[in-house]
Amino acid sequence: MIPANLTLPERPPAKVSPYFGMVPIPAHDFPECFSNFCFKSLYIKEEAIRAMVEIRTECNQLLKENKIFNVSANMNNFRVDEFRQKQASAIAQIGHNTGEQGWVGKLAKIIKVSFEDVGKGWFNIKEDSKETYEFGKLKKFLTLVNFMMQDTVLTMSKDSVKEFVDFILCFCPKETRIVSTKEVYNTFNKKKLTPEDSDYEECPHQDVDEGKRTELQHAEVWLHSMFDKNKDPEPLFVLDLILKPNQAVPIPTYSTNPEDVVTKMLEVFDEGLEILKKIPQLEPILMKHLFKTHGQQYLKAPVRPAQKPSEPDPNKPSVLPDENTWLWEAYAALKEALSEAIKPLFEYVQTFSQFEPEN
Repeated sequence: MIPANLTLPERPPAKVSPYFGMVPIPAHDFPECFSNFCFKSLYIKEEAIRAMVEIRTECNQLLKENKIFNVSANMNNFRVDEFRQKQASAIAQIGHNTGEQGWVGKLAKIIKVSFEDVGKGWFNIKEDSKETYEFGKLKKFLTLVNFMMQDTVLTMSKDSVKEFVDFILCFCPKETRIVSTKEVYNTFNKKKLTPEDSDYEECPHQDVDEGKRTELQHAEVWLHSMFDKNKDPEPLFVLDLILKPNQAVPIPTYSTNPEDVVTKMLEVFDEGLEILKKIPQLEPILMKHLFKTHGQQYLKAPVRPAQKPSEPDPNKPSVLPDENTWLWEAYAALKEALSEAIKPLFEYVQTFSQFEPEN
């Protein structure tokens, strides 16, 4: 593959190893450079370094143990209101875990304990001069912590929103075929496992006629059907088909309006993001004596755009794209999938209406 006339460049001359094993550097004023570094760096005291390590640990722990929505494996076959209630409980739990009784309170305690004995200087937690505090390192330290907290909230939002949308979409069929009131076939948008896949599990006793299988073989086949990765998902919501009373001709309808399913799921989506706007900032909590006239301040959290964000103009580099475009796209995908999923329900009611009810 290498051409025959390829000419390699000459080898560079070997570097001479320094006699004392040190790399020479230009002459400079080391005390001044070191002083400038200490003036600009936050990591000049052991207390600041330890506090930052513990804060990062708490942020990682929050991401590991908390999600905004409840999308556990057994979340199916619920009434719509029951499902929404479970999501409301999960959202309320996130509000508690991230508030002053949870995550924020732990971070505040870490900083208080770390800087309690520092005393006067750059990291004086008991500083009573607002002007001195504004030019001190503690202000910069809390600003850095604030950015870390906002990054944690953003990461948790993206992970939770993606997980919730994927969870709902896996229950939405891409195609529904209604033959009769007893025959309805759904096709889901998922990859079918084949014998070529490593996690494929073949149904046992396929070579044995169903009528000749033993009780143990029937049990093994049943267990495989229960946990078969290729089987369609169980219904997420349970809707009852009822007849409207006091009608000359019975009219079939649902116990829950299918359009309410779409509305309530979108409300859950927005409520989960709304709770993140109530996470307080650390600075007013730790420095209450300097922020007496300020109300409670909150972390910056993702906000779903009210309208679809426009594409940035390449001729205007100063105009940045909307940072929450991903949130609008997730919301639109959820709304579209749910709206398409409820259409066959109305078609099913029309099919049901064609048959006379039996007494």
